[in-house]
Amino acid sequence: MAKDYRREALTVEETQSFRVVAQTTRSRDAGLKIYRISRRAAKNRFLLLSSLRALVFLKINARRFFKAGLLKFLLMNGKVFWLSITAVIISFLGGFILANALNRNELNSLRAEKEQLATSQNQSAQNKSELVLSDEEIREKIAEADQNPKNFAYQKNLGLALYRYAAMKQDTELLAEVGRLLTRAFENNRQDYEVAVTLGNIFFDIGYFKKDNEQFQKAREFYKTVLEQRPNDVDVRTDLGLTYFLTNPPENDFAVSEFQKSLQTNPNHEKTLQVMAQALLSQNKINEAEKYIFRLKEVNSNNPTLPELESQISQFKNNSQK
Repeated sequence: MAKDYRREALTVEETQSFRVVAQTTRSRDAGLKIYRISRRAAKNRFLLLSSLRALVFLKINARRFFKAGLLKFLLMNGKVFWLSITAVIISFLGGFILANALNRNELNSLRAEKEQLATSQNQSAQNKSELVLSDEEIREKIAEADQNPKNFAYQKNLGLALYRYAAMKQDTELLAEVGRLLTRAFENNRQDYEVAVTLGNIFFDIGYFKKDNEQFQKAREFYKTVLEQRPNDVDVRTDLGLTYFLTNPPENDFAVSEFQKSLQTNPNHEKTLQVMAQALLSQNKINEAEKYIFRLKEVNSNNPTLPELESQISQFKNNSQK
């Protein structure tokens, strides 16, 4: 069970992907606009050609009008007739030229927009590559923190920033270094909520990645310190319960006790409902687990663990019938 890093903040990679998706969507819409304008321009050309064909048709069949007794009328009103024909041609030509000019301007504008979007996407990809920190850069920053051990703000800010980066990379060595920085900050100010929670998260992550019970124990101590200040912090209490559930062997009774306290504060806390069902299933308490799975489905029917949880319930029931 991976830790829910979204509780901390969106990772840098996720933020970049949303921007790329948004830019891709705008590029697609611009392409559709260009296609529609091109269709309108083609329609204008078709109308013009149709008009010219009609004029040619009139000229070819002029003799039929003469034979039908209209010759005299056309001779008497020849100027009016040809002026009308000329006006029609000029109006079609003018309309076509105007529409074509407008279409060309709009097409040029949209092409420029697409070029800007492409440039922006390239810039985003470049920025994403720049988010990877070199070992030398990280060592330099940590060395600056070591040179200023009493500077609480510097220790804290650097530690929080490096924690998110190390967790994203799942770098346990860097997580340990960040833990050292934030432990120093915690000693300078034991009442800082954010520092204490992050220290708990650091040891939690190391314990999870390395399957190390001792690290879970360290995380537990920091979570308990935070809960002394904020006993109704559901996220922290649920993580405290997970330190019991993820140890080897699991301490399920302690885990379930903490999860129950979290649900007393927030009965619809999705993460707690999920891990409560998992803890109960691990104890073969199928009926109780089903109740929490049902509540989880009511809170979020798209929870990604639901198929697996329901599959385990079905498997238990099938085995019990044999």
